[in-house]
Amino acid sequence: MMPLLPLCLAAVEDTPAKAQLVLNNHGKYAVIKNPVDFTPDWLVKGEYKNAVNQTGWAFVDISSNPAHPDKQQAYGAGYLEGYLTSEVLLMHYQNSIVGRCDGKQELCDKINNWLDDNLAWVARKTKFHSKERAYWHQVSLFMIQLTGIVEGYNAAMKGRDPITMADILTMNVFGDLEDLESAFGDKDQLSNVVMGNGHCSALIRALPGNSDLLVSHDTWNTYQTMIRLIKKYTLPYKKSLSSQETVPGHTMSFSGYPGVIFSGDDFTIASTGLTILETTIGNSNPELWSKLKPKSMLEGIRATVANRLAVDGKSWTDIFAIHNSGTYNNQWMVAAVKLGRLWVTEQLPGSVTSKEVTGQVQTQGYWASYNRWV
Repeated sequence: MMPLLPLCLAAVEDTPAKAQLVLNNHGKYAVIKNPVDFTPDWLVKGEYKNAVNQTGWAFVDISSNPAHPDKQQAYGAGYLEGYLTSEVLLMHYQNSIVGRCDGKQELCDKINNWLDDNLAWVARKTKFHSKERAYWHQVSLFMIQLTGIVEGYNAAMKGRDPITMADILTMNVFGDLEDLESAFGDKDQLSNVVMGNGHCSALIRALPGNSDLLVSHDTWNTYQTMIRLIKKYTLPYKKSLSSQETVPGHTMSFSGYPGVIFSGDDFTIASTGLTILETTIGNSNPELWSKLKPKSMLEGIRATVANRLAVDGKSWTDIFAIHNSGTYNNQWMVAAVKLGRLWVTEQLPGSVTSKEVTGQVQTQGYWASYNRWV
């Protein structure tokens, strides 16, 4: 039986906490709690309610002001979320990060070296390409938002229980880490592990006349990940630094975790009318691990970029396939629910395959996904 870590549970807060983030006269970020009115130059506003012991969920709603540059919006969005959710973020950190490498430090060192190379490559690419290329601009904003999470959390904690950028990065690549452990771990120890069992199931049902799609998703995991958040982000970024056009996926609602800025389950509803979800298919062919390269984009970042830039299932799958990392291998479903259309994409190390399955949904009335390839 797998030993369980001591769990940190969340206290109940009946009243939502509201706040806004502003830049003060000294160029410093300042959180104004429970403002009566928002200042004209507000950078980010947010609302947070901890109802974990009532409903099983905490809730956070973060909105940024498009009058400010994208990088300030991204940093501020992370900062205010880290500040407001600091209590549950610490608990999630203690439950899921502390002790992660106990008994397997050598394996963790191999993985961390790979991730260091990966992050160095991402930093170089964003430095040279984020001004003109929408893809790299959105990657840059993802990383900046993570920086804000760290600094907002540490500001709220005032020196107590600090966390680092490395801690937050680890939280945001938890799915990738599972596959990296398989790729770099002892092959004899992994030989008895059944790959591709996954953590979720999905059912997409066509309504009569194919007038709409109903989308459902179920995920399960260990008790140490039981502190959950429903998040809503309204982040009206521009497509790139040289563009005045707002990203199509400026607003997203998703089920998620403290400190993690994408769903991870994954279940996301975007302002484009797309509902994006996945079930994990894993990789049962160890020979494919040789295709993993640090010069690639980890899965959660690619999914976030696709959620922001895509306008339909086809464009989502095309964007998601760019710089495939071969980690956190899933079957993704992208449903344009009001149009009754569905695209499916499957990722493995070295390959991403996609197709529209709208006809199949219309014929049989549903699409089911349960951690298996098509």
